[in-house]
Amino acid sequence: MINITTKQPYESFGGSINYITGSNGLNRIAADVNSKITDQSFARVNMAYNKQNSFQDAGFIESLFIAPSFKFKSSDKLTFLVNTEFQSSESANAPMLFLNRNAELSYDNINVFEDVYRRSFTSNDLTIKNPSFGLQAQALYEISDYWTSQTVISRSNTKANGFYHYLWDLTDGENFARYISKRNSETNTTNIQQNFLGDFKIGGLRNRIVIGLDYYNSILRDNSSGYVQNGTVNIQTQEDTGVLTAAGTNALLEENFAGINEATNEVMSAYISDVINITPALSAMASVRIDRFSGKPSIYAAEPIEEQYAVSPKFGLVYQVLDEKLSVFGNYMNGFVNKAPQQVADADGSNPRLKSFDPENANQYEGGIKSNFFNNRISASASYYHITVANRLMTDPENINNSIQGGEVVSQGYEVSLTANPIDGFNLIAGYSNNESEVTEDYEASGYLGLRPEEAGPAELFNFWASYSIPSGDLKGLGIGFGGNAASEYKTINRANTGTFVLPAYQVFNASLSYSTFQYDIILKANNITDQRYYSGWSTVTPQNLRNYSLSLNFKF
Repeated sequence: MINITTKQPYESFGGSINYITGSNGLNRIAADVNSKITDQSFARVNMAYNKQNSFQDAGFIESLFIAPSFKFKSSDKLTFLVNTEFQSSESANAPMLFLNRNAELSYDNINVFEDVYRRSFTSNDLTIKNPSFGLQAQALYEISDYWTSQTVISRSNTKANGFYHYLWDLTDGENFARYISKRNSETNTTNIQQNFLGDFKIGGLRNRIVIGLDYYNSILRDNSSGYVQNGTVNIQTQEDTGVLTAAGTNALLEENFAGINEATNEVMSAYISDVINITPALSAMASVRIDRFSGKPSIYAAEPIEEQYAVSPKFGLVYQVLDEKLSVFGNYMNGFVNKAPQQVADADGSNPRLKSFDPENANQYEGGIKSNFFNNRISASASYYHITVANRLMTDPENINNSIQGGEVVSQGYEVSLTANPIDGFNLIAGYSNNESEVTEDYEASGYLGLRPEEAGPAELFNFWASYSIPSGDLKGLGIGFGGNAASEYKTINRANTGTFVLPAYQVFNASLSYSTFQYDIILKANNITDQRYYSGWSTVTPQNLRNYSLSLNFKF
């Protein structure tokens, strides 16, 4: 599947210019311009420049984005579409703060990290650049009234050049070591996809079918340095012994070049999917996808990695209890993740080698309802799912230096969403999810067995946004909005052999005041209006943005 969302050209002149300014030195200007070139060709360009500092004592991001798009109607049956993206980005980011995964935790609550909430432990001299380029070219050809051909070619290039660092818990209750590297890597990808889209009837039953082939290739070239220790950070005294200049850090890394490495990855796929209208009220979907994975993990590897294959079926049913008002649905889906080769060795550490693994498999069952009442004014959905992820990598119980497959995680939960427009001018969007997850098969000594996996995130998530815009009269277009999001506590470290560290539950509220006309919009927005301190992470403790404001001006033409 290719899923790239972009603003495509349309067949008239128009566009908009937008400027946003706000807290932490935020300045963003963007433009969207569409133009008809000839009766058969159309062009659109989106561009944006963004500069913002961190809410902490150091850190920033500066980026420039340009996305030209071109559409050409060669004939009534053939259309070409070319989308391109160019982005340059430079940032100085706070190092990720890792709790030690291999020793008993030194901390039992978040309090010790509160005093360093605004400390970045970096400088604006330690930056990393991430330029990227992407191109997608499509050819759509109407073969007949029932069949359409879609040919897609995509290329991308992404680079990383600069400093990346993290803080690692030294398990003494106060000190973290800073490890830093000079990254210099480049990834090139190529994707070619051919789809045939059909919409026809067989025996009076409508079929909407997709038949396709997909080829994906990626090449990673890495010329980065290794990691060296650059001082320590004491979160009790806030003392930092590191060198936070580019020149000083380069001197530390001068003799730590890790060598040149190159890895390739190739995926070839074939798939077919069909949606059949069995009756006006009952629809069924069936599909299957076959993938072959291959590649070479390093230029130093004598042989390519062992080829891997995965077959992924999907089935679904939708029944309209009330025509276009109430539906029930159920589906089964199988998914997979290709696993990269891992370095393994014999029990005594000898005979190091790369070992290939089968893809990780996930089986999901889902059922639910969707409703749409009062002339589309109220739409709601609710679903329950059960997912089993099998064939996960785990440590070999008989050899700590070896990895085997057989780990399993079971996840189940429900999701509810609501979209409402009960009266003119008033809109409400809300969602809630509840998830239970447990590691049911694993190497017991790893400490995960029977616990919620760290990657599962908070068990409960909630979000909503309510807005009202005066629909008529002298104050038409004046609007207010209020909303936010919340999460339950999150066990960022959760292992029987090290302990559990909990990131607290949080609630973040936002508000807006706006005035809109046919030609322009003015929006004043306040984010995190209660100045809530909250964290995210995955075995890390990462402070999130505090109260901030923005003013947006938008002109349409």
